[in-house]
Amino acid sequence: MSNDTKKISIVLVLSLLAGIALAALYLFLVRRFTSSYDRDISMLFFPIPLLLGVWICYSFAYNQKIVGTIAIICTIVFFKFMMGILGVTFSKVYERLTLPKVYKSYHYASDYKIYNLEGEKHLVRLPEDIHHIAKGIYLTPQNELVIYDKSIPMDRNEPSVINHIEKYNSLGKRMQESDTLEVQQDIPNIFDGNSQRFLKKETLDRKNIKPMYVESYKTKGDKYETILYFEVKTQPYTFRFKTKFPYIKNQKELSKTPTTYYENDSEIIETFGTISLYTNKHLGYQLLQIKNESYMDRIYMVK
Repeated sequence: MSNDTKKISIVLVLSLLAGIALAALYLFLVRRFTSSYDRDISMLFFPIPLLLGVWICYSFAYNQKIVGTIAIICTIVFFKFMMGILGVTFSKVYERLTLPKVYKSYHYASDYKIYNLEGEKHLVRLPEDIHHIAKGIYLTPQNELVIYDKSIPMDRNEPSVINHIEKYNSLGKRMQESDTLEVQQDIPNIFDGNSQRFLKKETLDRKNIKPMYVESYKTKGDKYETILYFEVKTQPYTFRFKTKFPYIKNQKELSKTPTTYYENDSEIIETFGTISLYTNKHLGYQLLQIKNESYMDRIYMVK
């Protein structure tokens, strides 16, 4: 084998390794720091860093410095553009890599793994029909839980219509709904802490909702994102969740953020930010409400 042939073989191998290294870095950033939706789209661009790595190594191996410099610039622009689109910043990477190991097992409440870890029968999404969300939720005088959804009118002048309803008895068992979708919309929402039936108290004492850790990092532009890691202690289970949360700078600020309690003789609503736990001594279950980044209610029955 001639020297030229050996050089070509070595250059090709090194170029391929450089391409694989850049592609591996891209995959690491995408898989570790993006959502599943962004991840699927980002995978379409996987060949680009592979080709850029080959281009860089091949150019410098044959002393094509200008071409190699252009390849490096293209690589920087590609990563900067893609990471900017995906919201992967240095602060986000740092926060995720330095996250204490104990919190890596925490999951979003909507994650299917929660059901596998904690037991599906102990944590039930409401309404159970995943095609609907809870636009209204209240308790009747008979301690029956009513959850309903409303249609979104095509015309602003048209009223929204009740299109789904679920009812549960005091033990948390689903009841058969009537054919007519009728609800009492004048009854306040079960999580309405501003209702006159409650006394309000703010304190740093945590009972059932315990904020454990917060990570805040810069995302797109000047926007910041906060992920709260917290525990919810119910009877008799402890759930470990994480959720997007209104901006909190650091652990010190987290420790100074109060918990609000709304109480009367039979009900307690414990609220920390966008997380609320409803307890009623007449019910055989509790209700957990977690608002997502769009501040849409996610409600779970905890038995």
